[in-house]
Amino acid sequence: MKRVPSVVFALCVIALLGWLRPSPVQAGAFAVWVGGRGDYFSGSSDLFTEFDNSFGGALEAGLELFYVTTFLEAVMLGQDQFLFTLDAGVDLDFGEKPRFMVGLYTGPILFLFPESTGPTGVDFSSLSSNELQALLTATGTSDRAELEQQFNTYVEEEEELGSLGFGWNLARLRLSVDFPLVKTLYLGIAGQVGYHMLISGEDVAAGAKNQVVDHYAEQYDIPAALVDRLREVVGARPVDREHLDGFNWDVNLYLRLEFGSR
Repeated sequence: MKRVPSVVFALCVIALLGWLRPSPVQAGAFAVWVGGRGDYFSGSSDLFTEFDNSFGGALEAGLELFYVTTFLEAVMLGQDQFLFTLDAGVDLDFGEKPRFMVGLYTGPILFLFPESTGPTGVDFSSLSSNELQALLTATGTSDRAELEQQFNTYVEEEEELGSLGFGWNLARLRLSVDFPLVKTLYLGIAGQVGYHMLISGEDVAAGAKNQVVDHYAEQYDIPAALVDRLREVVGARPVDREHLDGFNWDVNLYLRLEFGSR
């Protein structure tokens, strides 16, 4: 598992020092902001390894209303490769020049990748002649094309799922420090660590196909050895529920335009 960058730890120390300073704690009733970021974003899930880069550009927009903060992030980590988050929670500010902030949030995560340009759909050409004949006989299917068609009913939906990943930040800690350049413009650095549940669209599709194969095997009483081969060919596998959780982290340098009182 990857380690959380030491910069995040440093921000924890900075935020603690800000909290120890003799300055009032602030949590405003209304504020709105929009900003751009230079971002390093990574995590323990294999989904993060599918991005071309860990470094990228990001946009962020947020709203604090009656002491509840909601913000949206859009991070570009490769060509047509994006990560989106929508978080809601509470945060506190300390000081003004500099301003320290600490917050705890929760919310959904969405990964977006380009759709695959390779061959799609089930292809039973890798089955041996004996395996194919046994499968045709068991299912009462006339030929290979008809058999493949039964498993290619939702191929378009599978392609769309394959370009996605989704989940939820169960808890996400955010620490930041910034300086006002002018009255409404802030320059700062922030670190975030989230504990998430994540799954790829490919894993969702593979899990759905696994259930189809189970139903298929039960309906036609297909031998176990042939069922295993069928799973292999169609890309069916159960969802590994024990490896859905993990951590994500990012460090970013931001420029933010902010209005209101926080």
